[in-house]
Amino acid sequence: MIRIIARCVMLALLTGLLLLGAVIAHAADPPKPPSPQIEFVPGEIIVKFKAGVRPQSLGTDDQGRLTTDLPFLNVLSARHRVTDMDMMVNALPAEPKARATLVGEGLNRIYKLKVDEKADLAQVIRAFKSSPYVEYAEPNYIAYISRTPNDPNWSSQWGMTKIEAPAAWDITTGSDSVTIAIVDTGVDLLHPDLNGKLVSGWDFVNGDNDPQDDHGHGTHVAGIAAAETNNDTGVAGLSWGAKIMPVKVMDGSGEGESEDIANGIILAANNGADIINLSLRMSAPSSVLEEAAEYAHNLGRVIVASTGNNNSAVSYPARYPEVIAVAATDSSDQRASFSNYGPEVDVAAPGVDIRSTYWWWGGSTYEWVSGTSQASPHVAGLAALIWSVNPDLSNTQVESIIKQTADDLGATGRDNYYGFGRINARRALEATAPLLAVSPSMDLLADDLTTNPFSQTLRIGNGAMYGTLQWSALENPDVTWLSIGPPTSGNASPPSPGELAISVDKDVAGQGTHSATIRVTSSDPYIQKSPQDVDMTLVYTSSFERIYLPLITINYGSWIDITADGTVLSLGDDDVQQIALPFDFRFYGTTYNDLWVSSNGFVSFANGYKNQTNGCLPDTSAPNNAIYVFWDNLQPADGGGGGTIYTKQVDSETLVIEWHEVSHYGSSDHETFELILKKDNTILLQYQSLSSASSATVGVENANGTVARQYWCNGSGSPLYNGLVIEFTTP
Repeated sequence: MIRIIARCVMLALLTGLLLLGAVIAHAADPPKPPSPQIEFVPGEIIVKFKAGVRPQSLGTDDQGRLTTDLPFLNVLSARHRVTDMDMMVNALPAEPKARATLVGEGLNRIYKLKVDEKADLAQVIRAFKSSPYVEYAEPNYIAYISRTPNDPNWSSQWGMTKIEAPAAWDITTGSDSVTIAIVDTGVDLLHPDLNGKLVSGWDFVNGDNDPQDDHGHGTHVAGIAAAETNNDTGVAGLSWGAKIMPVKVMDGSGEGESEDIANGIILAANNGADIINLSLRMSAPSSVLEEAAEYAHNLGRVIVASTGNNNSAVSYPARYPEVIAVAATDSSDQRASFSNYGPEVDVAAPGVDIRSTYWWWGGSTYEWVSGTSQASPHVAGLAALIWSVNPDLSNTQVESIIKQTADDLGATGRDNYYGFGRINARRALEATAPLLAVSPSMDLLADDLTTNPFSQTLRIGNGAMYGTLQWSALENPDVTWLSIGPPTSGNASPPSPGELAISVDKDVAGQGTHSATIRVTSSDPYIQKSPQDVDMTLVYTSSFERIYLPLITINYGSWIDITADGTVLSLGDDDVQQIALPFDFRFYGTTYNDLWVSSNGFVSFANGYKNQTNGCLPDTSAPNNAIYVFWDNLQPADGGGGGTIYTKQVDSETLVIEWHEVSHYGSSDHETFELILKKDNTILLQYQSLSSASSATVGVENANGTVARQYWCNGSGSPLYNGLVIEFTTP
């Protein structure tokens, strides 16, 4: 219990157009995510038949069910009430090469089938998949354009674009099961961009249940966090779906009492608010306010507050450790001249010339306002989006996602002006939504001495920062020499990847090269990168040469930070430096005792390559004989860009080379990743902070460029993401 002491000395609380932190509160039963949009056409499935199977429609029977020239399809049609069938490609192209390619890939064997819209589509698809004549069956998925709101003032809301809100909205626009409390001057209860989103609040200034704004500040803050959006009216709020709880604690002059503010926090925490936004400031600490913040935080709420607008030390309550302290930035990602600063700053957000809902004596309107008060509700709205995707997160996990996915500004790493950086909604939601992470391929080698059958393990990860996803796997298509599981389904979390047992019978396969595919899927809400196919290759010969294989791909690990005491490699632009290895290291059958480190994100053995333009693997042109950790056109600080390259032997069996915050050439994007070489010849690639991986190459390649294992190249392959660890080892 918190005892609220009867009115003490009134402390003037100047709003100063501050952006204060919002508190996210969790109820005892966490809210469920919103129902997703229908992602497929009801009553339709897409079926690809196997080679040689070309059904011809013969019409319908007396019950309207499709009949064909194939008995197996007639059975499925009768059982699941298939009513119609159309080929996806009705006419083959005239151009010979195009025709051959289309037929070779089987695109002329794909059909759209219509079934009863009331049918269990999942059951129908399972039935078709189980047929030996069907290559695959799936729903007729719907593709949506990117979500850009139609609100008239959208074009003037630079802050939403800066934090990549439109890309975040492609993941979720927010759930109405999440509530943001605006503890402020009240909210305009009749504003057309807000009135459909309000839940019951309270007026502590006048002691009634009518928290109508009589200043305008609270209305402006509420619109930034969660104005009604895509409604052809006014402005866009960051969380379209979130509810708004108006709690009036300041009067028409923008002043309030610490007791009222503390009561407002407690009321919000007790009545379903998940996030509490405090766009207000005090110059002196208040115990009652601090205890109220502690209380709300201990209940699982997220509290967000503005740092203040005095270009001085961070104000209260933003200074309290339970509160996310938000500084303000302008459209050029520079600190706003008025934004308070100090070690308490957690993140920054847009806070200069922000267009939002407003109230004035003439009624409901819109206005441009500047202040840390405007930065804070951006963070509150982002917290609402994060909880919409994963309502099981704790408040500290939500806070961590916001901080760890921010775009670093100012000095490298956390600093007193921007904290961890300016928030990025897209990166935050990508780090929140479950992400299926598997290796794109697995090579299996066997010779006459290999035990039969033999097995390998496919690790299945979740690339999100927190949470667990459910996965399942199947052979696609089924082959006799390979089997999977049991089990063929399970869970995967960042610290604990799932494991799929793969068994190979080399005698059934026979000598030669054999291929198969394992499809891994997840149906979790908001799942990213599902399904994924793992290309399996079995090479069975009488004997084989040792080559490097990515036998293990994991998405967890222990980052080794060597920036404090590592040796700085003074590398310029497109530069290279030779270093000695502390132990002999075998790479593609040859043992080396030194290597060359390139400023462009790779190391090579026996040659000092400087190539800036990356390519895909394998490639006989230079560079070769290399480990490509993140091969791209990078430019460290010593070459006129940003960031530093370090190396350190951390123990008798481990060498680390770290590219720390190294910039792309001609860009402000920067990357932090590292290479770890182990004495047992294991190679680890770790990725701490990635900004722009679309043009990079990741993999290993032998000395003449004829043998390689590529993980990623220019947007193709398995995804790169923060926290990923890739392990390469010898068979």
